[in-house]
Amino acid sequence: EIVRLLGEGGMGAVFEARHKLLGRIVAIKILKPQIAADPMFSARFLQEAKAAAELQHRNIVQLTHYGFDGDRPFVVMEYLRGESMDALLKREGQLSVPRLLAIVDPVLRALALAHERGIVHRDIKPDNIFLTLEDGDAEPVPKIVDFGIAKRSEDNVNLTTASMALGTPAYMAPEQIMSSKTVTGAADQYALGVTMYEALAGRNPFDADSLNAFIVAKATQDPTPIAQYRPDLDPAFAAVVMK
Repeated sequence: EIVRLLGEGGMGAVFEARHKLLGRIVAIKILKPQIAADPMFSARFLQEAKAAAELQHRNIVQLTHYGFDGDRPFVVMEYLRGESMDALLKREGQLSVPRLLAIVDPVLRALALAHERGIVHRDIKPDNIFLTLEDGDAEPVPKIVDFGIAKRSEDNVNLTTASMALGTPAYMAPEQIMSSKTVTGAADQYALGVTMYEALAGRNPFDADSLNAFIVAKATQDPTPIAQYRPDLDPAFAAVVMK
């Protein structure tokens, strides 16, 4: 039973819903009709369901069901209360190192599991790290969300052509910008490194006046050392972020 609309993007919408038999609150993500009409996007959407369902981890949003409403595919997920890391950064700006590590360490453990299973997220960014408040927790629990463009090693390569721009340019690794279908778990590590850089410095490691210039800079230039903006960081930790 649909309760309310939680959010809507270019590809679909997410609703809060109540399971009629169990009384449990869940989230339902469904593709827009015009997007669902494209067989490739529908296939990718269900690929998200299969990828996420394989990953049982406290720091990955849990998917409980998926199917079709007419011709529109949908997935049912656990309902998360809290805010995204992106919302946190917009509200508070730069984070302290201990606070950042409290978020990043669980995310790294979750990504390690995904990579061990041959699944690459390909869109790690602050907006896809949700800080959920669960009963009994003193601090928010980070959860990776949106495996909508996740790639499995055995995926049908026809679903991901080299010309498809999958991911978010600000966080994409250079090799992902060049060819989305060949990325490995290293691309997720790169994206998390950019996320850490942004959380510490309050800005991206690359600077450009346009999207094209930004992409060229990322693919051909070295990022600005974070020590330039955060000279107070331990040099060993700053090296980890840059790596």
